[in-house]
Amino acid sequence: PSYNCGFAKFRKKILASLDFFRNFAKPQRVVRHTRKTCETIMKEQIISDFDQLSNFEDTDLWNHNNHYFEFLKSKICQNGKSALEVGCGIGNFCAILYPLFENVIGLDISPDTIKKAKECSDFKNVQYEIGDYLQIKYPENSFDLIVSIATVHHFSLLDFLRKAKKEVKKGGKIVVLDLYRPETFKERIMEIIAVLLNFIYQLIMNKRLFENRHRKKLMDKHQENDVYLTVQEVKDLIKNEFSTAEVNKHLFWRYSLIWEKI
Repeated sequence: PSYNCGFAKFRKKILASLDFFRNFAKPQRVVRHTRKTCETIMKEQIISDFDQLSNFEDTDLWNHNNHYFEFLKSKICQNGKSALEVGCGIGNFCAILYPLFENVIGLDISPDTIKKAKECSDFKNVQYEIGDYLQIKYPENSFDLIVSIATVHHFSLLDFLRKAKKEVKKGGKIVVLDLYRPETFKERIMEIIAVLLNFIYQLIMNKRLFENRHRKKLMDKHQENDVYLTVQEVKDLIKNEFSTAEVNKHLFWRYSLIWEKI
């Protein structure tokens, strides 16, 4: 009886550990709906999700997006006149852009997020706007840079790129950092490494192992409807119209796309 009891406890711990890793990876999990499902998600729900998430955003905490800010900065044109960030959140990357450009527009669909962005920064050359990028018409050839971080998966990638292509100036760049769906064996290995490294970065950079549980619960709910492309799907989609784009795969479920208008 004592042996059976000990084995049961051991089995319970193993199952709990497996559940832990499954739940940990859940924010990055992809529910395999069709793209049509993604396109029909109510805009109001997305706005509501990010209005709530804005209460937990912090400009000082490390995350999977700002981990690549320096990389993105190295890819953008320096000392330009105008830049647009689509899906700016609370303005973390706008804080990187404001010394490099005369005018910066941070655009986000969430009113509460834009409100917090304004509260978090007082950069005089940064203007925050509320709106859906695909529904706003900016003048053609008006930006030296259009950048989007962890937002493009809410759009059709080609619709976003085609619109941005018209609005970016000759010599300007479109820069995208977004999430991808792991598919290949190598990407699965990268996923395991990312989970382990996440613990290390959380502990060193944020002085904790786990993110805020309320934020995680909200993000889990939101990401149930997210659909991510594989890196190969991204390359296949852009190969005809944006063949000169540089697409790179990164840890933490991110890919980057850099395209210069010639």
